[in-house]
Amino acid sequence: DSAMISNRTIRENLLLKRNYFENSLSIDLDENTANLCRLFNIEKELDMRPADLNPLDLRLAITIRELTKSPEVLLLNRPEDFVGQTNFDLFTDIFKDLLVSELPVVFLSYHIAFIEQFSTKKLLITDGNLTIVPV
Repeated sequence: DSAMISNRTIRENLLLKRNYFENSLSIDLDENTANLCRLFNIEKELDMRPADLNPLDLRLAITIRELTKSPEVLLLNRPEDFVGQTNFDLFTDIFKDLLVSELPVVFLSYHIAFIEQFSTKKLLITDGNLTIVPV
């Protein structure tokens, strides 16, 4: 589950980590974050609060925040539902770029093409036992 801080704008939510680590409130979105906002078409919502956004735009903002965190492991639960079908191809292109950096990813998806394109192993949990099966 993901959420935004409700009394902060989307821009402030996206900058929260940088505000903390750079110890400054006078910074703006970095180029990568601004580019993702433009690609997902949420630039006009950046100065709105989470409650003012439609649910899909809010999930896209959360997706952008999570993608820009430079995670060591990325966990995805049904990304096709989270970003919506209209943005799924764009998300898939961005996801390809992440995988070039050899970022470990664990995902659950019902989107067959996504599974076939990105799966390298299948994890099965049967009676409390974990089995790794090559794809």
